Amino acid sequence: MDATAFHEGQAFASCRDGSLTVGGLKNGKLELKETVKTPEGARTMTVDHGNHRLFLPTAEFEPATTGRPKAKPGTFMIVFVERQ
Repeated sequence: MDATAFHEGQAFASCRDGSLTVGGLKNGKLELKETVKTPEGARTMTVDHGNHRLFLPTAEFEPATTGRPKAKPGTFMIVFVERQ
């Protein structure tokens, strides 16, 4: 897990591996609701409380040779996630 956020009784955890875990309270316990696929590297997150959206900045990455992969120039993007 790289980032966490909370909104309207739900908990969100984003991971560099391209997953966003959504949990919520049920009978006083935190329960997994779903895992949303996001682009790899989308690990930082913020919540727009007014529009009920999550924003995750990322980019396309070069294959990692040693350490962290490098972002490809000109590929920055912001992914948004919202309920359907």
